[in-house]
Amino acid sequence: MSQFCVSQCCRRIWIFLFFLRSSNAFLSNNAAKSRVFLPKTRQSIPSVHSAANPNDLESPEERDQRMELVRQIQKSFYVGEEGVEFQGTTLENLPLWRVQWTELPGYQNVLNCHVPHYTHMFNKILAGPKPWYFGHIYLPKGSENLDNPDYKLLEGTDATMTGVLMQVSDYRQLDDGRLVLIVQALERFRVVEATQHTPYAIANVEFIPDTELVQSHLSDAQQVVADALLTEDHSWSTAYAAAVAEAVHWHPFEFRYVDVQEAGGANGAVAPLVNFDAEALNGKEFDAIPIMQDHVETSNSPKKDSIIQSSDPIQLEYEVWVALDTMIRLLTKLNPDQQMNVPIPTQMLGLIPKEPVTGSWPDGFALSEYAAKLEREKAMVGTATKSPFVQVDDVASTYPALRRAHRLSYAVWMLLESIVVEGTKAVSQQTVLEMESISARLLAAKMQLDGINYALRLVSEQGPFEML
Repeated sequence: MSQFCVSQCCRRIWIFLFFLRSSNAFLSNNAAKSRVFLPKTRQSIPSVHSAANPNDLESPEERDQRMELVRQIQKSFYVGEEGVEFQGTTLENLPLWRVQWTELPGYQNVLNCHVPHYTHMFNKILAGPKPWYFGHIYLPKGSENLDNPDYKLLEGTDATMTGVLMQVSDYRQLDDGRLVLIVQALERFRVVEATQHTPYAIANVEFIPDTELVQSHLSDAQQVVADALLTEDHSWSTAYAAAVAEAVHWHPFEFRYVDVQEAGGANGAVAPLVNFDAEALNGKEFDAIPIMQDHVETSNSPKKDSIIQSSDPIQLEYEVWVALDTMIRLLTKLNPDQQMNVPIPTQMLGLIPKEPVTGSWPDGFALSEYAAKLEREKAMVGTATKSPFVQVDDVASTYPALRRAHRLSYAVWMLLESIVVEGTKAVSQQTVLEMESISARLLAAKMQLDGINYALRLVSEQGPFEML
């Protein structure tokens, strides 16, 4: 991890350049954020016959045969697992992984799962059909508080009820029973009802699409509701169902499959941001009308209208990119080491709009040129894992601009969490996750970037700063 320190009177800026993220309830293949406590083991009982382990005399081939038999026996306990599927806008009986940090949609990680109750949970998930879904929810101190009534998944407790739907991209089980898992964060959800609390939580959850994504289907929803002779208060829930279905439709494109071997095996790692997968495009456009028609036939109650007045997310998307470009130019001016790469994940550059809302980028805007170069060179991008650079607007002409802005509104925090300006208040990832709109997240990001750029301009008068 590299660190910059900039001083201006009482102002300091720390810029931490890192891309490998950590996991807590598991031993991550990246740096762990906190210690993991294992249950105490029983002392071995002395044997009057022999202290030798007969398995020590095994040949490698015999050990492989024995471990394969053990795995077959383990699998027999997980026969018939059905997995979880979307039921409209909800997922029923979703296994929950409650840990002491927050994940954001679009992020991915490699986990080394050894905690018994979560190993059991993942074995049940992996025994069922794909996609292998589970939920990620923030829980202070992780498993230590699973039995704490203050954090029971009920309204009115201290429990966080907003989490992230995750999928297991690939896994490998090691000889000692541990699971190596590549996991990807998909979308937000809220807990509707917990159906189990221990040894791990299970709950019925509801998808939470951003407000703008629902509003984009509202006009069509009003027509579908009118054709079905329903009252207009069913329109929001109908548009809501379309937004959920649209997200699921685009998941194969938005979340490129990564296998354990590509990540470097049991001790490997992945790029912290999921890349897009151009090969997953099937050319089929999303049609919301049948989804909405089906919804009005099966829905028995309207959802509360959540329309809010917000800034234009596409305009804010433009402003965030301009602020990012400004930050890069200021850092380049201050940084005496011109060979140092600027820490913007290359996967993120694929989200730059080809046609900005203003018609053109400002003079000197360099990020679009860099993205175009990556595209021309057919570059392989990423840190620990490499994949083809994807310029989203070029490869998917029907991909909604709102979903592009939605993805940026989370991805930008990967960069912002590594930049701290003294005197300003950092925005927690849980706060970001609970923001209900694309506009809210992009506006918060722009405010952070404006503060950073203001500080950088102040110190630029003092000349370059040193890398610590």
